[in-house]
Amino acid sequence: MNRIIILSFTIIAVVLALFAVLISVPQKQVPCQPNDGLCPSQCSAETDSDCPRTSTSNLGAVRHCLNDADCIAVKPICGNANCGFNDGSCKSGSYCATAIGKDYASAWTGAIVKCLDPISATCAPLTDYKVACASGTCITLGLAST
Repeated sequence: MNRIIILSFTIIAVVLALFAVLISVPQKQVPCQPNDGLCPSQCSAETDSDCPRTSTSNLGAVRHCLNDADCIAVKPICGNANCGFNDGSCKSGSYCATAIGKDYASAWTGAIVKCLDPISATCAPLTDYKVACASGTCITLGLAST
């Protein structure tokens, strides 16, 4: 019986010693590298393009609305309706207008996003586009009738 108790305490001591060694080993920090798909906690948007520039990082929040008056027409970033102002770089597209919540207009127009291709689209002025709030999301209805 004494052997079983001594063996049990020995096993527990070995397991605790292993946990102590594992906890005391310092973890290797992941470096801040752009375009690696990671945003380590010590990195920011200035040091790693994978990190968001602000706390609003999705288009759903930018396009949220309660009524039509909440929405405005803006030029899509890089001509791509799926690019947001937090993106470090974006594939270019040929869209002329998209709708966002007017509270995000200054952040949208001040976005610094690298467009990966040239933007080639001939567009009407933004004031010619009609926007609306549909199911809580700002949408572009197209050119307004004159």
